[in-house]
Amino acid sequence: MTTVHIDPVLHAKIEEEIRGSEFRTVDEYVNFVLREMLEASGGGTASEAADDEAIAASLQKLGYM
Repeated sequence: MTTVHIDPVLHAKIEEEIRGSEFRTVDEYVNFVLREMLEASGGGTASEAADDEAIAASLQKLGYM
């Protein structure tokens, strides 16, 4: 594993976002989002486009977009 530093405020927002979800930690969530974004950047199908929209909505809610 590699360490990535994120802003404490963003970390707190992610903790709020994942509360009650399938993600147990901020690390799990961040890994999921980044993996999905990397896979999506290679082009994709209609279902991947829907996934992209969901990811974009999550990132916007967290203040990235």
